[in-house]
Amino acid sequence: MFPYSLYFFHYLLVDTQTEKDKAPPSPYLKICNDGVIEYKNDQVLVSTCRMQVYKFPFDTQSCNLTFKSIVHPVEEMKIKVFLKSDQATVWSLDLMKIQYEWLYMGQTVTIKTVDTFGFNQSLAVFTITMKRRSILYIVNFMLPVLFFLCLDLASFLISDSGGEKLSFKVTVLLAVTVMQLILNNILPSSSDKAPLIAVYCIGIFSMMLLSLLETIVVMYLMEKDSEDKRGDRDQSLSEYCGDKQGKVKHCFGVEIKIR
Repeated sequence: MFPYSLYFFHYLLVDTQTEKDKAPPSPYLKICNDGVIEYKNDQVLVSTCRMQVYKFPFDTQSCNLTFKSIVHPVEEMKIKVFLKSDQATVWSLDLMKIQYEWLYMGQTVTIKTVDTFGFNQSLAVFTITMKRRSILYIVNFMLPVLFFLCLDLASFLISDSGGEKLSFKVTVLLAVTVMQLILNNILPSSSDKAPLIAVYCIGIFSMMLLSLLETIVVMYLMEKDSEDKRGDRDQSLSEYCGDKQGKVKHCFGVEIKIR
């Protein structure tokens, strides 16, 4: 074992790394009798990945970690990987003790040579595949929105005579609007297509809006019909009183003035 600071190494660069590694480097390296130098350095990498959330929350994401030299061409530095894709997957699963929102599905390792600014460089690309755990989103978001729709449909059983039905529908519609605001904070804006869960919410919101408009129209027609019936009844009563007044005048020949 020799101190790490006594030797010079060609550093590797991760293309998508966004933060500097905060883990302390290993201070020693190992030199074998055949000239092989072995240096192990565990790092914590924070990288970016473009997500496709069209099938959210039932989506599967694939992210790439690309390792390459900063300046050296392939003639001076050639990257090799000692683990195959299936071996790397098993090794990673053994290291992962707890998996939270994402479920690790596997990874593939690819070695390739690309042209970078006029010279070829060796690259090692690790493609990591992850699947989102969808049960929490189903229980906390999709089912409540569906229950709001059921409540809106059940409101048709409420009488149209009062304003309770209209106020109930407006309250449920506002609740779905709040759920859409929560969804807007959850979803990343990196997808090119509208997520299916957004189409699901917009569809339910549209049906509830049409239900509210239908209730407003029905209440307006009922109120108008009630006013027409009230006007017809007043007109019939006036005609009836006029006929009775004429008959009284004809029988007694007395003019009666009603003030």
